[in-house]
Amino acid sequence: MRPAEWHLLNSTQSAIMPKIERGDLRAIAVLLKIPERRCKLLGLDIQPLPAIRVAEYLENEKTTLEHEKLKLYSEALGRMKLFNI
Repeated sequence: MRPAEWHLLNSTQSAIMPKIERGDLRAIAVLLKIPERRCKLLGLDIQPLPAIRVAEYLENEKTTLEHEKLKLYSEALGRMKLFNI
């Protein structure tokens, strides 16, 4: 968390409170954005990956690993043929 930004948010909120109490719509809009910014500073706005994207990622990793394994087997077989094993 960035203390300076956190302090700025607190100061802004305190400074606009009199305007909010008078019904200033712009001040109210600013007030509503302050919690959003606090969430971003705390890292609470990060959305988890949907399960489908996670499954796709895992499938791609599995495919890549299987491809690498086949490549290693192929290279090993090539060496075995070279030495008549």
